[in-house]
Amino acid sequence: MNSLFTNMKKMRDTMNENLSVQIDTLINYLNEFEQRQQRVIDEVESVAVSAKYWKESDYDSYAAMPFMIAEVNKQPALFRQRNEKWLPKLQAAINEAPTMFVFGAGHLIGDYGILQLLRNAGYKVEQVKKQ
Repeated sequence: MNSLFTNMKKMRDTMNENLSVQIDTLINYLNEFEQRQQRVIDEVESVAVSAKYWKESDYDSYAAMPFMIAEVNKQPALFRQRNEKWLPKLQAAINEAPTMFVFGAGHLIGDYGILQLLRNAGYKVEQVKKQ
């Protein structure tokens, strides 16, 4: 019977700890609400601006957007390593046949973006334009 009470006490304490963690998480979320709200606003604005640049084929302005650069710079090693890892595979595909690649925006930004890496390797990189 004593072990039953011990186990019940452990369960109750665990539930209380979990509740405390949930409460702390909620309070942190609410305390940071304005920052989260501003981040959403910044993201929406950057999407609108990036779409404008992309439609105008203005890659240089797109690649220089402060919001985009800040996003890539949060994990620069990750972006650099994965893009550099892809480069030999892209080069192999390019050497086999005319090739088109499609990338997410994070792969296009900065000195170690796929486009810049390909340009540095001597390739001509063009955006496919809607006719």
